[in-house]
Amino acid sequence: MSQFQISIGAFWVIFWTLDLALSVFIVWLCEKNAKRIDIFFDKVDEFLNKVQNLCKLKRKSPHC
Repeated sequence: MSQFQISIGAFWVIFWTLDLALSVFIVWLCEKNAKRIDIFFDKVDEFLNKVQNLCKLKRKSPHC
């Protein structure tokens, strides 16, 4: 094997190792913040339900 092939092999080993480490870090971060993320989406759902209810009320109103 030439020096060039060894260098490319080493590059790919380092690249895939860093890629795996980044994936593990992202999963860990998401799990750590899962409660906050759930609370955020609950608030979004609550807001969208309020908007939907307002739209339903507007359609029923004779003035609209």
